[in-house]
Amino acid sequence: MKDIQTGRVLIIPDVHQNLAFVKNVLEQEDYWDHLVFLGDYVDTHLTVDNITAYNFKATLEFFSELKKTHGDNVTFLVGNHDVSYLSTYKSNDSAERGSPYACSGWTRSKGTQFNRYADPKWINSLELCIRLGDWVCVHAGFMYPHFKPMISEWDNIKALHKEWENDRLLLSSRFATGTHWIGNVSPVRGGRSSHSSPVWVDFMDEFEPVENVRQIVGHTTTPAIPKWKDTHNICVDAMQTCYAVWQHNEVTVKQAYNGQVCRMEDYAFERDERI
Repeated sequence: MKDIQTGRVLIIPDVHQNLAFVKNVLEQEDYWDHLVFLGDYVDTHLTVDNITAYNFKATLEFFSELKKTHGDNVTFLVGNHDVSYLSTYKSNDSAERGSPYACSGWTRSKGTQFNRYADPKWINSLELCIRLGDWVCVHAGFMYPHFKPMISEWDNIKALHKEWENDRLLLSSRFATGTHWIGNVSPVRGGRSSHSSPVWVDFMDEFEPVENVRQIVGHTTTPAIPKWKDTHNICVDAMQTCYAVWQHNEVTVKQAYNGQVCRMEDYAFERDERI
């Protein structure tokens, strides 16, 4: 697991093919030392090929080029939508079967596009999480049900990251049975598991903070509203309208199109606003 203790880090939540959102943030923030994406790169809810949403090929090529250009200074985390495509991934081949981890958006035809256009090197760079000082970035959130007893919170996170790192390289051959913990989904999100995995946890109705770890997550979407459990646990998925900056071990949430700082006290969240 990458461990960054200094510098200025941009954190961009769920993109869902909205490259205009990413490009705007990068134009607005002209200085950064590291760039972190919180996962969910495809499966747009917008009209494809308009000025906002890009098609699969353009989206995947954009992220591949970003990785080639910036190397280890950019980190791509895995999201639940990405797991759906990884589970049927076979380079340059069609998606021959359904995904055992399918979520909204996945289809066999889009799985085939993913297989054709996703760079294997980019796929093999998808991380579960990254540490920024006292903070961890992960797609949906870590909770105590993910951890083993008698081991510290950070050691548990490192162990889960190592497991993902090993299994990620096996891709569809390991995921084919649908029994990997990465695919656990609780009834809160329509599944049957006792708790959701770190890429599926619902921030408002399931997530519970863990001690000694501050968390920055995406996944739980509300229009234009970032969400705080408290000052140590923040969800910045607001339908491509917000992003975060980590510096000096503090996190600032900003609006994507004017750079205005989002303050916790200015955002009252109602559960029925989640989509």
